Amino acid sequence: MSRRKTQYIILAVLLITLIFLNIKSHLPYPTLDKNLAMLYIKAGDKFSAGESYELANFYYKAAMKTSNKTYWLDYNIGKNIVSECWNMPRGRAKEKKLNEAVERLQNELIKHPNHSHILAQLGHAYYLLEDYDNAIKYYKLTIEKDPKWVYGINKLAFIYSHVKDENEIALGYIEKVLSIEPNDNEYYFLYGWILSALKRYDDAIKAYNKYLEKNPDSVAALVNISGCEISNHDYDSAEKHVEHGLKYNSHSAYLLSNKADILLYKHKFDEAAAIANEINKRYYSGYIGYITLAKIERYKGNKVKADEYYQMAKENAKEYCIKYCDKPYDLSDNNGNCSNRYDFLEHFDENRAKPLDF
Repeated sequence: MSRRKTQYIILAVLLITLIFLNIKSHLPYPTLDKNLAMLYIKAGDKFSAGESYELANFYYKAAMKTSNKTYWLDYNIGKNIVSECWNMPRGRAKEKKLNEAVERLQNELIKHPNHSHILAQLGHAYYLLEDYDNAIKYYKLTIEKDPKWVYGINKLAFIYSHVKDENEIALGYIEKVLSIEPNDNEYYFLYGWILSALKRYDDAIKAYNKYLEKNPDSVAALVNISGCEISNHDYDSAEKHVEHGLKYNSHSAYLLSNKADILLYKHKFDEAAAIANEINKRYYSGYIGYITLAKIERYKGNKVKADEYYQMAKENAKEYCIKYCDKPYDLSDNNGNCSNRYDFLEHFDENRAKPLDF
């Protein structure tokens, strides 16, 4: 017997017992037509508190069928669906659930206009549906009611930087977050990301260093800070951060690519080529290695060979995007495997013609 079925049976026995004994609920809900509805709500609250959201909603929906005097249950059900969907993979099942959540939350919004909790959950639901315009709308409405709601302000900074590519707007939001929570180092990663996108590399390096104070083993931060340092031609600092990161992940294509760039600056072309070939052994990161090989051939004056490598990089990135990437701004793509490729393809001709700086 499954664990869930066992829970259903146990709770059913409990409910029957409570009804038989006529035990009354002391929950802060208005009096209902039937004690059974109260018991269903109490069961739903219990499972919701234990993060068993599907079970909680089963009992909330049962309460709604039992009595027409239930209160806030559309909100409870919608909120639970949103919580359940945060870690669900993309697909029809998730979309169907979230559409139900939106419908229920919109129903509650009619009853309780401009209630910040409902607005916030609608923001989350639209965010998970990847309807980012509506997510922005409801996050902003929530912040109007609660100007210090850091979570929502940070989400706006994230959407504007990663989806909208409007980093000046994103910067305003992340700076507001830091004005409210100046000592929370976790926010400095996104701050560094946005500053780097704006090519404010000195400020980005300071932000990443602040983040690394509490997260010294963050490979992503070490990749990003070393990339900023390479852009600033501070190769000694970049090398230290790259080597530190490789202790935690010796196979990181992005760290290895940064290491190859440092070797190019030092004119150690054979060593850089060896790293590029090592990267190319792994399909998912092959385009990065081909770019390095193209740079080496350009430096040597072998334009034809360089163009061959650039084309191989382009084909590798395109093939990966077709197979694995639905869009360039998939926010579940924590390693940037899609967004980095889309960015590379978008600026392909520009980067290929860019003067070498080593």
